[in-house]
Amino acid sequence: GILKAFDINSSRRQTFRDFWILRCENDWRKAFGYFTAGVPFFMVNLVFASWVKFFHFKLTSSLITFVVAVGIFVWYQLHR
Repeated sequence: GILKAFDINSSRRQTFRDFWILRCENDWRKAFGYFTAGVPFFMVNLVFASWVKFFHFKLTSSLITFVVAVGIFVWYQLHR
């Protein structure tokens, strides 16, 4: 987390940039990494939901699958 045990008794003043780098940067990068990995999983979940919801409408499910595949491809191209 952001607040560490030794922050409470710290008498040294820090700039916001130093505070961010020392306390927040690792947590922010980890959270962004999870978000970046989670978006394609959510999109794949949409594909599965479309095949369940539109079981009798193969064209609709196929179009959703195609749009999601293109979206995932673009997502990975932007986040390499």
